[in-house]
Amino acid sequence: MEEADLIILVGRKLDYQLAYGSPAIFNKANFVRISSNPYELVDNRRGMPEIYGEPHLVFKDINSRVLNTNFDKEWILETKEFHSKKIEKLNSKKINNLGNDGKIHPNHIFNCIKNLVSDKFIGIADGGDIFLKDGGTLFGTLNSGGGSNLNIKSGSTQALAFSGANATFSGTIVGSSSITASGDITAFSDARLKTGIRNIDNALNMVGDMRGVYFIKDGEAGIGVIAQEVEKVLPEVVKNNEEYKSVAYGNMVGVLIEAIKELKKEVETLKESS
Repeated sequence: MEEADLIILVGRKLDYQLAYGSPAIFNKANFVRISSNPYELVDNRRGMPEIYGEPHLVFKDINSRVLNTNFDKEWILETKEFHSKKIEKLNSKKINNLGNDGKIHPNHIFNCIKNLVSDKFIGIADGGDIFLKDGGTLFGTLNSGGGSNLNIKSGSTQALAFSGANATFSGTIVGSSSITASGDITAFSDARLKTGIRNIDNALNMVGDMRGVYFIKDGEAGIGVIAQEVEKVLPEVVKNNEEYKSVAYGNMVGVLIEAIKELKKEVETLKESS
C-alpha cells in the first residue's frame, strides 16, 4: 500500500485496515472517496475529491472520461491475478459457522445469502459493519449497535434490533400467512404514552352500524369484519398499505366495552321501570 499514489475508497469507511489513511503509511498517495452514504466520506483522512453519489454511476461517468487513457496494463493484469487467487483460496476453504471467538463468522452470513442475491451483490465485512450492496447501491447493514447485540438496517433506516432473544421491529410486519406466538402478543398501552384521553360515546350505535360476517379468503373459511364497512364507522382501526386495507381487531375492544356498559345501563333502566 505504501507504493500507491492513488487510493480510491468506494462505499466504505477509512478504518484500521487502511491505517486510517495515516501519512506514515500513505506518504505520497492521494485519496478519492466515493459513497452514497455521507458518513463514509468524511471520517479520518479526507478525500480529494469526496464524491457523494451512487458508486456505479460515478464509475460509469469516470470511465467515459478516461476511456482512452494509457494505463499501466501490466500492473492491472497483475492486480487482477492477485485478487483472483485470493478469491479462489477463500472459496476453497471450509466455511465455519463460528469464528475463533465463538461468534458467527461473516463468511457464513455471506454463504447463506449468496443464493438470494444477484451477481452484482457486494458484501463488505471488515471487522465492523457489514454492508449489503447491489451494483454499488447500499440496501442493508448489519452491525452491533455499539454493543454485543445485532442491529439490521434496511437501506439507511433502522429495521430490526436484537437484545438477546428479544427483537424490536421499527416498522410494520406484513405476513402472507398466519403468525403464531407461544406467548402473549401485546401493544404498549401505558397512560404515560397517551394524550387527549376521552371516553367513547355512542358505542352501542357504532356496534349496531357494523356487522360480523363469515367469508372465504385464500380458499379457507374465516370470520370477522369487512374493512371498508368498519372504516365508515371506526376509521381509527383501519390501516391502509399500498394495496389492501387491514383492521386492528384488538383496538375494537374499547368500543365493545363501552357498548356493553351502555347496554347494561339500558337493561337496568328497563328493570327499574317495570
